[in-house]
Parts: sequence; structure tokens; C-alpha cells
Amino acid sequence: MSTRAKYNEAVELHQKGDFERAKVLLLEIYNSTHDTNLKIDSAVSLISCLNQVDDHQLMLQVCNEGIRQARSQNRKDALVLLLMRRAVTLLQKLSLIVWAQKNITLVETWFQFSHEQEKEEYEHLQQLFEQHQKDALESTTEAMSLPMDETVRFHALLEDAHAKEQIAETLNLASARPKKRFGKIWMKVANPEQHKLSRKFLKEARSLYHDAVKAGLASGDKTTPTYCYYQLGLSYRIFFQFWRARYYLMRAKYGAKKHGVDRITNAVEQIFSDLRMKKIGGESVDHRDITVD
Repeated sequence: MSTRAKYNEAVELHQKGDFERAKVLLLEIYNSTHDTNLKIDSAVSLISCLNQVDDHQLMLQVCNEGIRQARSQNRKDALVLLLMRRAVTLLQKLSLIVWAQKNITLVETWFQFSHEQEKEEYEHLQQLFEQHQKDALESTTEAMSLPMDETVRFHALLEDAHAKEQIAETLNLASARPKKRFGKIWMKVANPEQHKLSRKFLKEARSLYHDAVKAGLASGDKTTPTYCYYQLGLSYRIFFQFWRARYYLMRAKYGAKKHGVDRITNAVEQIFSDLRMKKIGGESVDHRDITVD
């Protein structure tokens, strides 16, 4: 089987939702091919198969190498997607950095670090945070300034929404402080400005999801709203807005059934199997009242 035939097989597996088998084939092609354009194509496909947490370093490696080669071949379509995924991957690391900082942050009644080593570790983490944030924003700015067709624009807007959402989540975490009340640990807002900024980025992210719906429909692909509504549902769910999460997840499920996107249907059904989602919002809705814009 030729390398290009293997790539086509991997793409088919990816479209069917068999990401693990697609990932194995794409990695093999990516590491062995000497065809630069095929390497770029395999990199673009591979990043959608990798796990953002488990494959974090590999994701960055593939993005960085793919960006370099896409620039050399003037492949602006691939460059946009690789730059945006690089930005999202870098921003996802910020929450882990903030969490690590919180583990060595002083309590409110202390005024200095108990050990010099803790101070150095905190400062090192802060430098990493600032560098990751700077690199991510530069990647996003460059990507969104490039010319692109509506299909690429759809994917770029989705990635941009993910990026804004990651910033909002990180700021939300950074603005909170644990507080013990009635025998339980609660999170209170200790930095109102960071919390306000978090809300701003979250609002922008959700607006971008709606923009992605329009771009997807403009590209002629009727399945694109399904993916956008699914991501919107996840967004509201992560921030504990369960009624809105239910609304968008049901729209995604209806669109997925209508257009045969089985993996979205299965994913939504799995989410609704969560007892909290069943209790807060439920699934009793008339599908005839839901339309895919």
C-alpha cells in the first residue's frame, strides 16, 4: 500500500471516529514520509486525533514542525489550522501552571515564602505562564490575519473559541480562593478584576462559536452547526450552566441524528447519562421544536 493510500485510509478512520487507529497510521506516515506536502497533510490530520492532555508534548512538536513546513510550502490553509491548535495547546497548559502556583501560594496572613526554593519555583512558573500566553496570542493573531476560505475559517473560529475559553477558565481559576464555610470548602472570588476579565473572554468565545456556525453553513457543509452546538453545550456545562448546556446539547443531538454524525449523537447521550445532567435539565424536549440554523 502506498503512503498516500495509507493516508486516505487514516482519514476515513478519522471520519468514522476511530481516532486511535487513525492516530497510529498518521504517526507512521508523519515520521516516515519524505513528501513535504504529505507530511503537512498528516500533521493537520494528526492534531485532531491527539489528546490535549496525554499527548501535550507531541502535539506541540507536530504543530511547530508543521508550521515550519507549511510556511516553506506557502500552505496557508494548513498554517492557519496548525497555528490555532498550537495556541490552544499552549493555553491549556496555563490552568496547570496556575494550579501549581496555588499549591505554593501563601495564605492570606503570610507575607513571604517559607523557603527560598518555593519562591524560585513560583517565579519560574510565572515566567512559563507569561511565555506560553505570549506565544499563544501571537499564534492566534497571525493565524486569523491570513486569507482563508469558509471551510478553513470555520475550523479557525472553532479553535479561536477554544483558545478564548481556555483563557477564561484560567482566569476564573486564578481569581478564586478556597474558603471554609459550614464545614465545606467553597471557592470565593478574591480578584474581581480577573473574574470580570474571565467573563469577557468567555462571552467572546461563545460569540465565536456562533460565528463558526455561519462560516460552516457558508462553506456548504450542513453538519457544521452540530459541532458548534456540541462545543457550546460543553462550554456551558464546564461552567455549571446546566440549562443552557442542555439546550445546546439537544440541538447538537438533533442535528447529529438528522445528518448521521453518530459520534456526536453517542457523545451527547453519554453526557446525558450523567445523573446531574438528568436531574438538572433532563432530556424531555420535543425535537420538532428544535431547528438547525
